[in-house]
Amino acid sequence: MTTVVQFSGGIDSLVALWMHKGREDTCALWVKPDGAYPGAQERVEAACMAARLPLYIEYTKRELGAYGFPSDIVPLDATALGRF
Repeated sequence: MTTVVQFSGGIDSLVALWMHKGREDTCALWVKPDGAYPGAQERVEAACMAARLPLYIEYTKRELGAYGFPSDIVPLDATALGRF
């Protein structure tokens, strides 16, 4: 059985990645959105290489032109549900 660590590049997922460092039954997955920050892929690849884990990248499209960049904190009235 293979364990997959979903790695976002943040601190929490970096700790999870490091807990599986070098395990042969583990791989990392990064879901790369079309709005990823410049240099994000290089940092994710470097972390996975340091942890000696293979990295798989899934590309997604967020339609940034229609919805804008994602944010962790958004005023309620800036959301479709909040405007409803």
